[in-house]
Amino acid sequence: MNSVYIVWQDEVTRMWHPVAKLTNADGTYQLGYTKGINSSPRFKPFARMQDTRKIYYSEDIFPFFKNRILPKNRPEFKKILRWLDLENQEFDPLVYLAISGGARITDSYMVVPLPEKENGKYKLKFLINGIRYIEEKVKKRIEKINKKQKLKYKIDESNIHDENAISLHIDDESNSKIGFCPRYLASDIKKLITLENDENAEFYIERVNLDAPYQYKILCSFSIKWPANFTPFVSEEYLPIHCK
Repeated sequence: MNSVYIVWQDEVTRMWHPVAKLTNADGTYQLGYTKGINSSPRFKPFARMQDTRKIYYSEDIFPFFKNRILPKNRPEFKKILRWLDLENQEFDPLVYLAISGGARITDSYMVVPLPEKENGKYKLKFLINGIRYIEEKVKKRIEKINKKQKLKYKIDESNIHDENAISLHIDDESNSKIGFCPRYLASDIKKLITLENDENAEFYIERVNLDAPYQYKILCSFSIKWPANFTPFVSEEYLPIHCK
């Protein structure tokens, strides 16, 4: 994975906006702001990166992102790698941030992966949202899952909070919902399912982490054929600001 976007939630409108793109190009990190910063007068640039029309470069990952990665000397670090299914590969900060989301309780930012085509398919992994709110009997069913399991999904266009909401279910039973795709991924996933035959859309539980807090409890994967001429994240907000 070479690139991720940073999305920011406006505290007034509660809308999410892409505000920057982080890329690792041959070992050098570069960050540039996107046109999403113009969507709200309340957005403030990152510390020590105040010029929104400049591209920033660093041999090490920028502090804004480093602070979203648990230090390797913390005892929980190996646990989190296991929860994210990253324990048996070389550590890549961008992959860690892309799967974990890089969220902090002290601000309103998330890290979103820029999917790359793999064998003609759109593939990504994410942590399922909303698990803490599901029914207790469903939680007990989840605890018994000990291998990769395919999931059912529903596009919930009547959802008052998000018209792109995609709920994930263990099976076709009415009370089998285990949570939702992250909101910041749902729009593109819905578009892909609409463009392609939905039978080609595959959601799988990759890991159930019984010892993890809710935000790390279920690691899920999504894959579907990459349609011809499809480009992820094509809205105006994702375009780069003109650089110096």
